[in-house]
Amino acid sequence: MLCRQLAQEWATDGVRVNVVCPGIIRTPLTEAVYRDDDLKQKRESLVPLGRIGVPQDLAEAVVFLTGKRAGYIAGAILRIDGGLSDAMLHLIPGRPQKEAETSPSAPDNHRGLGGTQ
Repeated sequence: MLCRQLAQEWATDGVRVNVVCPGIIRTPLTEAVYRDDDLKQKRESLVPLGRIGVPQDLAEAVVFLTGKRAGYIAGAILRIDGGLSDAMLHLIPGRPQKEAETSPSAPDNHRGLGGTQ
């Protein structure tokens, strides 16, 4: 919310405000975690792209956002997480099921949340 507000306030001065949200990133501070191959594989299995991010992943996103090609982007929140945030959605209890998973005789308890209307 702050990003979007600042983007609105500063746009008239030619300042673009965006946010980069990193996921699991391998850095010198986290290196000890990745020395354990089992733990490393478990973490990688959580990420849809199948790998842990590296600082270069973040740097490339920042370079893009500060460059001319992103000149019309303001107030954006860019997740650099290999798809991890969205992959966690299936863990939320009570999420709507796909129609194919819903029994025809089962009551529709999620109208307006992806269920049939």
